[in-house]
Amino acid sequence: MKAIVLIVAVVAHFVVPLFLIAWTGFSRAKSRAYWLCVAAITALVLLLMHVAGAGWSLFGFYWPFVLWALFVLGIGRFSSRTLGELPWWPTTVGGWIGVAVVFSVAIFMGTSLPALYEARVVPDEVVELRWPMRGGTYFVGHGGSHEVMNHHFPHSGQRYALDVVKLNSFGSRARGLMPEDLEAYEIWGEPVYAPCAGQVATAVGDQPDFTPPERDPEFPPGNHVTLFCDGATVLLAHLREGSLEVEAGQEVSLGQKLGEIGNSGNTTEPHLHIHAVRGEVTDLEELLSTGEGIGMLFEGRYLLRNQRVSIR
Repeated sequence: MKAIVLIVAVVAHFVVPLFLIAWTGFSRAKSRAYWLCVAAITALVLLLMHVAGAGWSLFGFYWPFVLWALFVLGIGRFSSRTLGELPWWPTTVGGWIGVAVVFSVAIFMGTSLPALYEARVVPDEVVELRWPMRGGTYFVGHGGSHEVMNHHFPHSGQRYALDVVKLNSFGSRARGLMPEDLEAYEIWGEPVYAPCAGQVATAVGDQPDFTPPERDPEFPPGNHVTLFCDGATVLLAHLREGSLEVEAGQEVSLGQKLGEIGNSGNTTEPHLHIHAVRGEVTDLEELLSTGEGIGMLFEGRYLLRNQRVSIR
């Protein structure tokens, strides 16, 4: 399973974009119209993968920019060597069919663009929070107001959830692509602080941490803390076994340490899951599924997949 996930991620994030970049730069197009459609398809794929690709924390934050640079070089190569010699429109029936095909593909790829816009729309109801970690650069693996950017979105309670990892100096979240060693993950053991002042609604800290990619689908949040603050319940999940420093019923201040990042619950690797639901909620089913999820602003910022948060 691990190998399949990795192969799919490599194909989606590198093989397909590199094929399209090569097609753009070394195209045997017979008309400018055909080549422009090919370039449009490539640009749309790069945009979609850059913004919505779920695997950049695996490979490194900087790779999308490398692909864009290669795309620009491909455009430059074709433009300087071939483009000026081509007619604008095809001169054969086969040429027109080719243009029709690549134009249709470009239109189809473009239909995904509204979803990227919708993902950026801030919900009407939000809770203002402080970033729950300190020192470093963090990366949002899932987040936003559409399922194309956030796999939590179809679940009412988790609708605007974030999954967060920490990046090293190479822009990656771990040493290696999918290591089994928990210590290889930058965020492992990272202290987690209260993002708001309030009361601890629930606190569970005795769940085991699993070796990636093992997980516990029977108890999704694993070790977790929920805080009731500003009319919302905020869940911070997948914490480290034995690391909690608070208990249910306790009043906590903004920035007070809650625990540390672990790999407990239904998670394939260490990360912080955080989401908010309306009202004071202690029932786990309501918290995860049936509750009314609300948005979160961190220092006024609504976060989306593939965005970074740098804390000095």
